[in-house]
Amino acid sequence: MGWFKKSQAPKQASESASTTTTEQQAESSLTPSKPIKTHSKRLPNEILKKYAPLRSLDEEYINLLPHSIQTFSPESTLFVQGQKSTQIYYLLEGTVHLQPDSDNGYEITCDDTRAHLPLNSGQLCGATATATTQVSLLIISSELNQLWAKKTDGEVSCIELIDIELPKELNDQGFFESFSNAL
Repeated sequence: MGWFKKSQAPKQASESASTTTTEQQAESSLTPSKPIKTHSKRLPNEILKKYAPLRSLDEEYINLLPHSIQTFSPESTLFVQGQKSTQIYYLLEGTVHLQPDSDNGYEITCDDTRAHLPLNSGQLCGATATATTQVSLLIISSELNQLWAKKTDGEVSCIELIDIELPKELNDQGFFESFSNAL
């Protein structure tokens, strides 16, 4: 009976690998949907100042910052994890489902305080975003990151690192170790 189990194991591993490969191919074959509407009207600075890091920019920077508003229908793919991006997306209206490279995704609604943060802001998208409802997004060029970096460059202060003794239970946690290494 032992030889039968051993002969079955490679097949099961092969099936599991092909399922994973199929899921990865499906993810990589996703393409962002086209918006159903694009507006280039300028939002008032009071609205733009609700979003980070826009709120920390001077009025002159905000006045120079080009932006647009795009509306997407439900179930539209807004951006795909790993795709290159030259834009920063903020949620103005609706609900978006974000699926990072993990088992658990999450939703953000326009009323959520997390909606005041960018849905993405790096050179590569860190998650796949899908519209759960009809959504409107504020689209800003990723040059915003450069403006913000220039503004905050002179504001950097010295951080003093201290060595503290942590409980053994905390030191033995894989998550804590990964987090502290990343930090």
